[in-house]
Amino acid sequence: MCLKINKGAMFGLDARIALAIFGALSVISGAALYNAIQYSKVVSTVTTANELSKSLESYLVDVGENLAYSSVASHRKIDELVSSSKSNWKGPYVSYAVSADHTLVVPAYTAGQILTLVDDAWVFPVLLGSPGEQCSSGSNCYNWISLSNVPNEIATAADLYVDGVANRLEGNLRLVYPGNDSTKTYSHIFLKGPPLLN
Repeated sequence: MCLKINKGAMFGLDARIALAIFGALSVISGAALYNAIQYSKVVSTVTTANELSKSLESYLVDVGENLAYSSVASHRKIDELVSSSKSNWKGPYVSYAVSADHTLVVPAYTAGQILTLVDDAWVFPVLLGSPGEQCSSGSNCYNWISLSNVPNEIATAADLYVDGVANRLEGNLRLVYPGNDSTKTYSHIFLKGPPLLN
């Protein structure tokens, strides 16, 4: 008995297999591209916060004193990184626009700020400026670099990137929901910066 193979049917089968392989590869490469884009957003967020921290360190070294407090609780006058009449000031230390004395316009985020808060584990809900987070004499206080309205997915990944664990209220990078509303899809991130000068 002679088996007759329809060449057209084989080509159709080969084409379907090839299409399935290309389809699977495109899904895999699409997922890899998405992960690469998300990772670059995480690195960019952490890099931006680190750059603000380094600019503050340069200011502290040059001027030899802490940024003054603004009228907003725990917030420092970050505008002094852009312009100041203080002696030994060698800035500008950052190139961002100023929207208020305690707020810089940082692209991709609503605001960049510097707050002075304790280093101890924060409690939930964190009410910035409330007892326990606000600095007082004898507290273990640091300058915290804040970027506002970071999507939760990026903020959580940044926490993992910096601290190795996702713990919103402990570590060198902390996350706070705006208005302490955990239904928000974004968070304010706080990166631990330099300690206060004595």
